Amino acid sequence: MPIAPYLDGISFDPETKRVMGVAFEIARAALRRSDSWDPVVAIVARKIIALAKDGERNPDLLCEKALTGLQLRKLSAAGNGASLADLLEVLVHSAIDLSGGKARAAFYRANANGSQLHHITGMPQAYARHVDGFAIAGPTSDGDERRVVARHAGDAQDGPPSPITSMSRTSSDDF
Repeated sequence: MPIAPYLDGISFDPETKRVMGVAFEIARAALRRSDSWDPVVAIVARKIIALAKDGERNPDLLCEKALTGLQLRKLSAAGNGASLADLLEVLVHSAIDLSGGKARAAFYRANANGSQLHHITGMPQAYARHVDGFAIAGPTSDGDERRVVARHAGDAQDGPPSPITSMSRTSSDDF
């Protein structure tokens, strides 16, 4: 997708247009956004144009500065009366973006007595429903660490719970 529709009459030499286009394509790929009507795409394009107007000509720096500006803008917007879940969602998406989409991130909260986990944000809703209410075991024999166990609050209580890592291995194909 070319950056030209976002120029709004601003004129640049052909080489600067090419550099801005490269930076724009890198940024869109990093964000995994392709729709021209997407407001995030428009924000990134306009930031790249503003940076080029100020003299920046390195496509890597144009991209990096535009994406950094986008993250700061999202965090600032989220902080203006936003819920904790909204703020945490910004952090989750930032972590995923920084990993190039190769990692997952999520936030969970423990209930008041610290015995169960509840999803706040970051995982698909089907997965979040599946793990909501998982028990948190008490201190282990080798220290004060707590661990999540693969026993949903509604599951039968017979037998010792398994660590969540074993649940993740067996259920990961579902999600």
